[in-house]
Amino acid sequence: MFATDHGDLDILASGSTYFDNEHVPTLYILKNEISTKNEKPGIPGNLKITSDDQRSYALQWDAPADDHTPSSSLTYNISIQNMNTGYMLHPFSEKDSGKRMVSGQGNVMTNKTWNLRDIGPGVYAIKVQAVDGGFEGSPWSSEKVFYAGSLAAPSNLTATYEDGGIHLSWKDNSLNEQYFVIERKVNDGEFIKYDSVSSNVNVFADATAEVGTFTYRIYATNPNQKTDPSNPANILITDVATLPENMTYIYPNPADNMVTIKDNELTIGEASIQIKFHGSVGRT
Repeated sequence: MFATDHGDLDILASGSTYFDNEHVPTLYILKNEISTKNEKPGIPGNLKITSDDQRSYALQWDAPADDHTPSSSLTYNISIQNMNTGYMLHPFSEKDSGKRMVSGQGNVMTNKTWNLRDIGPGVYAIKVQAVDGGFEGSPWSSEKVFYAGSLAAPSNLTATYEDGGIHLSWKDNSLNEQYFVIERKVNDGEFIKYDSVSSNVNVFADATAEVGTFTYRIYATNPNQKTDPSNPANILITDVATLPENMTYIYPNPADNMVTIKDNELTIGEASIQIKFHGSVGRT
């Protein structure tokens, strides 16, 4: 059996017919010509996810209405996806529209509740659709996201100064953070929240041009909890200097193989001079 976009259920049968001492492959398509069409069921309402320990979860939702199938006979299809690794429970429906990829009942049958036990740490997305007696699937309910398991603190925080700013990097030890929060203190001040980055990001650039001692620490957070801070990392900036950029133009081009550059006012101490030669098409 298979459903079509016309709102009816057709039947496809395949096999073989014994003819002239041979088995002949045979395919029959029985098209439903009834004028009454089956509409999609309504969207399951009021999807709720509850947990007492961030390991086991209870799901429940309300039954929608349908034009032909009684609400008590609707089946339901759940999509459960680990945002890091993929589907835990595949719905066999298109992820956006809810169009069914198979002809059959929903994967949790007529249940309007479902329990998940011993879920590992991670970020999970859940949504549900109704499936009527003609195997027509409703659009998806609004997706719910939850953060399961205990949250591990970041570690190995380091701070370096390069390219005119302070660069932080750390080790991400968790699978279920929503953000990493960066705290900073200047000299002998107090740690204050300075910025944050999204999950799975483990670098941050502080483009400060101030002078002083900067100390950083980081913690992971999600809607259920936050971790202890990482190890502190500090860096001392004693001076910030910007060297002038001197440019020498040679005209006409092409130049000879030897070019002499003189500048009596440039004093750079131990800094370096970078010289770039560009051709007529701008290539270095």
